[in-house]
Amino acid sequence: MTDDRERSAINVEKTKHMLFEELSRGKNSPFESMKDAVLAAACIGYENNSKIPLNNVKKIFEWDRFSPQTDIPFLRALALAETGDDTVLLKRDDVLTIVEEYANGGINDLYDEIIKKPGNALPNLVDLILEQSGSQPDDE
Repeated sequence: MTDDRERSAINVEKTKHMLFEELSRGKNSPFESMKDAVLAAACIGYENNSKIPLNNVKKIFEWDRFSPQTDIPFLRALALAETGDDTVLLKRDDVLTIVEEYANGGINDLYDEIIKKPGNALPNLVDLILEQSGSQPDDE
């Protein structure tokens, strides 16, 4: 079974699009692309058990922007962790919906921790990663 005919658009909530934009295209943005901001927001959403369905969507990029070596396995692992059903691995639409909903749930926290927090966005991102992993920076 292939998922070639399933949707390829990756969406965000229209009202939160500007947050993804600033995280990936702003002058202080720590992410190279919108894709990277979506993946990070989905991680935060999953970690915080915050999954919010999208109501008013805005397409931001296509499935082929995801790396088959790193991104797609992550997307599928997140969907599998969410559902516990390995058939989800073959359902691109379900995988994307899960990732989009976790990204929608995590984007505000990600933005607050990286952009709104005092200091530079990149060190703030590093601090957030260390905090989420249970590690501490060397200088503390």
